[in-house]
Amino acid sequence: MWRTRGSWSCARRVVAKAEWTHGKANPRFVVTSIATHRVRARHLYERLYCQRGEMENRIEERQLDLFADRTSTRAMRANRRRLRFASMACALLRAVRRVKTAMNAAHPFQREFRIACERLSAATA
Repeated sequence: MWRTRGSWSCARRVVAKAEWTHGKANPRFVVTSIATHRVRARHLYERLYCQRGEMENRIEERQLDLFADRTSTRAMRANRRRLRFASMACALLRAVRRVKTAMNAAHPFQREFRIACERLSAATA
């Protein structure tokens, strides 16, 4: 439990993670009012704090993918189709972050599949 000299109205629990990455210190701190007897420190950091950060990253990705300025055609129908496709892609990403595929060397549509994969990769980069 920690207190500040004046900015906090009460003592608060501080959970720290000391980490050394890429040759330098990478400390992390979580300040919470959740009592020690309710949630262990490791669970608080890994299950609550880190998952919240992941969720915020996913929200930011969706915002960048679905901004209306990405609808660059004049036709409403084309813009609507584009937003539907982006929404479906977002739903897929929510379910699966990475997709690995394998294809027979004699598959008739391998060129088209490769082009589609390259375009999807370029769009997410």
